[in-house]
Amino acid sequence: MDFDVIIIGGGMGGLSCAAFLVSSGLKTLILEKRRTLGGCCTSFIKKGFTFDWSVQSIGECHKDGIIGRILSKLEVFDDIKFIPVEPARLYHFPDFTFEQSSHLDIHIENLCQLFPKEKKSIKKVYYYFQEIYKEIINMGNKKNLKEFRFNKLFPYCYQYHSTTLKAFLDSIIYDNRLKSLISARSSYVLLPPEEASLIGMAALEMSYFSGGTFVVKGKVEDLPLLIAKGIRNKGGEIWLKSKAEKVIVENNQVKGVIVNNQFISSKVVVIAKDVLTALLKLVGEKKFPLRYIKRLKNMIPSLSYFITYLGIEGNIPFTSSNQEFFSSYNLKKEYDNIKKGVFDPNASFYLMAPSLLNQSHAPSGYSTVCLSYKAPYQILHGWEKSKRYILADHLIKKAKKVIPNIEKRIKVKWISTPKTIFKITGGTMGAAYGWAQIPRQAGINRLGNTTPIENLYICGHWSRPGGGLAAVAHSGELTYKAIINSSL
Repeated sequence: MDFDVIIIGGGMGGLSCAAFLVSSGLKTLILEKRRTLGGCCTSFIKKGFTFDWSVQSIGECHKDGIIGRILSKLEVFDDIKFIPVEPARLYHFPDFTFEQSSHLDIHIENLCQLFPKEKKSIKKVYYYFQEIYKEIINMGNKKNLKEFRFNKLFPYCYQYHSTTLKAFLDSIIYDNRLKSLISARSSYVLLPPEEASLIGMAALEMSYFSGGTFVVKGKVEDLPLLIAKGIRNKGGEIWLKSKAEKVIVENNQVKGVIVNNQFISSKVVVIAKDVLTALLKLVGEKKFPLRYIKRLKNMIPSLSYFITYLGIEGNIPFTSSNQEFFSSYNLKKEYDNIKKGVFDPNASFYLMAPSLLNQSHAPSGYSTVCLSYKAPYQILHGWEKSKRYILADHLIKKAKKVIPNIEKRIKVKWISTPKTIFKITGGTMGAAYGWAQIPRQAGINRLGNTTPIENLYICGHWSRPGGGLAAVAHSGELTYKAIINSSL
């Protein structure tokens, strides 16, 4: 049995890559060890309440966006509906609340009205964000980044490759409240502005502003399942409950994969899962140059999430489905405590109310709420049940400020920790976004989609451009382009 490409991992990275490959007529196989596809992009049901497990909003769902283009290539774009999220998010700071639009021009105008003296600086910041994002996406059009002068073709990524978001904003913005507001989404990549890469943050911001922000009508897992349907319709194969056991490499070239004690020949293999574990265990450390292995082992995974899912009686007394609450402007201190495994009761938190947009998520007269903290893989005294419920109660008490009597209205409660994410994805330390988006691991400094082994590729949030669903989908496309340019 021979394939042009075997993809190990059926998350959104692997599915996105396969979508482009099968649309180009290549014989493609996806191997997924679990019985379901989508990785973090899955859903579950508890006592009549539907919860999207991890992905709460998606960018680039319009026809020209990466999600839209994948669906169009597979001829299934009209088989799914997206619900616009507007405003995209409410940010609650100690002394003001800001409503962030999902449309860039409206967002910039709102910032300029709030901070009129910084109007030129605000426009300058988002101009740089857009240019950086364009460069990152266009990197995949080059056969080999080493063959040309990087600083000439990608001047912004070259200039800012080692710059943090805070350092960049400090050079342009004067008002500290405005800096905090523009950098608020750095909490999404689970880093304070002092540590978050400007390149990584610009890509993340623009992926949400490119065409607006959406949720899938129904369940978020409908998206990967529809992509899988389109892949099969175009002749691609997907094997569930099929764990890759070994990637066969001879003379520094991929030959195929052993799965279920059977050798499957392939011209190309794509690792679309936890890169560190997969490369070391499936391929073997000795197959790679020492420098590459040292780089892998020195990379730092992102933090993760502690999430409490609630099904509650009654309606939600507000209209924004996605909110974040900051008790302080000093996020650095909060992150320092998180890395030590210590939780501050005043830590910032997320509140999402998915049933406001997706009424099918809750029975009539009920609502769904998701509350979350940023979290490390290990905490002091471990993730035993008592600790989980203490943290869940902390979140519920915080939510009580905006959802009256929420603790008395709970009908369903389910808790997810970083260890849950590890169990589902197999990702190192339950990392929510692959490698942390610090400067030395972002942009051109992030692992590329190629490897030192001929015809062995990687995609997903462990490779370029980074974490987040749209970025992971872009990674699938970048890997596809690398394959087409170099291997097939």
